[in-house]
Amino acid sequence: MDHSVMILFAILVPILWGIFLLIKPEYKSRKNLVTTRAIGLAFTVGFSLVVILGGNMELQLFSLGENMEVYFKVDAVGRIFAGLVTLIWPLAG
Repeated sequence: MDHSVMILFAILVPILWGIFLLIKPEYKSRKNLVTTRAIGLAFTVGFSLVVILGGNMELQLFSLGENMEVYFKVDAVGRIFAGLVTLIWPLAG
């Protein structure tokens, strides 16, 4: 698998996990909810670390004509920001 696809996983996993937590009605006990949140945060941190440690990554989403491309690109500043978010997000969760 191309490592640049991990950029999409790092973005989509927290969104999909949050939707999963909202629509799942079986969380009557706090222990189950906290455990499921911890699993989601672990996946998010794992995917984020792959993106952070992976170097300069680029993933083209689509092209609008010949001269305009829409893509995600991870550079040095993006890795610093992703590292900060990866450290703070589990603490907030």
